[in-house]
Amino acid sequence: MKKTLLFYLTIFLGSQILLAQTTLSAGDIAITGYNADGGDQFAFLLLHDIDANTVIKFTDRGWAAGDVFYTSSGTEGVAEWSHTSALTCGTEIVVSATNATASSATIGTTTGGFDFATSGDEILVYQGLDATPTFITAYKAESTAWEPDATNINDSRLPTGLVDGSTAFLLSPEADNARYLCTTTSGTAAAVRTQIYVNSGTSGQNWESNSSAGYALANCSWSITCPVLSVNDNTLAKTFSMFPNPLNKDGFLNIRNNSQTPITSVEVYDIVGKKIFTETANTNKIHFDNSTPSGVYFVKIIDAKNNSVTKKVMLQ
Repeated sequence: MKKTLLFYLTIFLGSQILLAQTTLSAGDIAITGYNADGGDQFAFLLLHDIDANTVIKFTDRGWAAGDVFYTSSGTEGVAEWSHTSALTCGTEIVVSATNATASSATIGTTTGGFDFATSGDEILVYQGLDATPTFITAYKAESTAWEPDATNINDSRLPTGLVDGSTAFLLSPEADNARYLCTTTSGTAAAVRTQIYVNSGTSGQNWESNSSAGYALANCSWSITCPVLSVNDNTLAKTFSMFPNPLNKDGFLNIRNNSQTPITSVEVYDIVGKKIFTETANTNKIHFDNSTPSGVYFVKIIDAKNNSVTKKVMLQ
């Protein structure tokens, strides 16, 4: 009986850890540094709060035609990163690799690794299965453009769902080592990301680079505001529900509160974190009028105990 109980308890706890992971979207991470000389390293910046045990994958494999990873080389790998505690937006982490199967991080732990080609390579960042990845960002330090296919260890297409200069970055001219110049280190996540990835593919962007020696990475001091993209408390997430989703224009978004604590306000933000409006009266029925453009919005629900949870809604 004890063994049976332990078995089901293990399954239950494992499922809770999986549920606690934060699902990231394109642009929720930015690459801020890259070294291929004197040891393979890169730095990444969180532009979204994350829950404990969130898994993020980093690979130097290219994205090939047919929407698959290039896997014909045994020298490339995947580093899976996670951390046992929640981390806030603005946290910067350096990952170092010994080879394609071994790596480490300044915060959190990794399994697997990568092996940058000194002639140029890429870092593709994603979550989910390799067969159906959700790309978060990408960095390329080889060639003058994203290729139409990946046929060797240097090439890569622009990963599905990413936009060059916005959620992906091409270093030009290409170099073995590079880092962001800390040009803008404070403000909204969207504003900071814009400065990190500005002028992708052209010279004069806010980066320094060379092909002789690696840089000290994670050298900026960040103060990033991510009021919308905060970690969702799983208990609160289950307390509030919204429907319909997707929502039609000039429609009403219904919010159901399953707790005894009343909702005091509902804030609606657009995809870049700009507050669109706040509702404090009819907090159980939010109106999106015809003047609101179609797209993704974030609805932040705040209760009388100042607890909050943010949910995504699609306006058609």
